[in-house]
Amino acid sequence: MKTAVVYASYHHRNTEKIAEAIAPVLNGTLVPILQTDTLPDVTDFDLLAIGSGIYRWKFHDKITDFVENLPDGGQRHVILFSTSAFKNHKFHDAIQKRLEEKNYHVIGHFHAKGSASFLPEWLTSHRIKGGKDKGRPNQAELMAAVRFAEEVKSMMEEVK
Repeated sequence: MKTAVVYASYHHRNTEKIAEAIAPVLNGTLVPILQTDTLPDVTDFDLLAIGSGIYRWKFHDKITDFVENLPDGGQRHVILFSTSAFKNHKFHDAIQKRLEEKNYHVIGHFHAKGSASFLPEWLTSHRIKGGKDKGRPNQAELMAAVRFAEEVKSMMEEVK
């Protein structure tokens, strides 16, 4: 199984930590979309792992653009992963909907808390010196990401 792990991780590199944790389990090639102009040919991969920090309640614009420019998926499998100060799988909904419209099959989701120092003004009471949830994702969350990747790997092996 070959996996492209395409991710956007900006402020604190929270999502990058998840990408680096799952890539070895999934035989993944890391594609840090904010640091490269060369995107993978998705037809070369059995699985796409698409991840992002959550920026203004959605995936990073570069990830959205990547998904918009994908060819027809032919029911290729995808997992989505994200990090944010708030746990909410609804952050994945718009990307999943667009992937499904392009004939991709989303088989799993993973979300972990991420440290955040850029919170809206109305959340001032929740601010902590150094940022909200400093040190997240923590070791337990990284291990949960590895377990998630192992489950995905098992599912993919059953499909073959």
